Amino acid sequence: MDQYFEFSVNDSFEVDWVENDPKSFGLFISLAIFELKIKPSKTLISIDTNEFYSSGKKIGLGSSASIASAIINVLDEYFNLQLSESEKIQKALNIHALSQDNFGSGLDVITSCADSGVVECNLKMANEHKWRSLKWPSDLYIKGVITSDESSTKM
Repeated sequence: MDQYFEFSVNDSFEVDWVENDPKSFGLFISLAIFELKIKPSKTLISIDTNEFYSSGKKIGLGSSASIASAIINVLDEYFNLQLSESEKIQKALNIHALSQDNFGSGLDVITSCADSGVVECNLKMANEHKWRSLKWPSDLYIKGVITSDESSTKM
């Protein structure tokens, strides 16, 4: 781990950073703590996003959605919150929307939460926290291409 940022959580479930505010490095942690109404104490929370970068540039592909889904799931398990699947999806959608100033459809969050490979999900299904698992056709191939261009949901 290259960096760490100590924090405490106040009675309003807001994160108070001990030293400097890590800005985007602490965004999902602070949003998740507020959303879940938890008060971690003497807990190390680590988010490794190295695989989301190529040559120092963010490659996207739902990286923020997967972080939102992962942090909600791991904190639910660690703090034994016993959230339903629908509650976990809603909380992941909430923190993802806040992190992106309410841009985006949320379909990438549903896909991250589904954890079932290929899924079918439209906006109506996403609003109902539903999707359908599909089988990838054996004769269909896909190849990813990384370009030198960056993109953002906020564009």
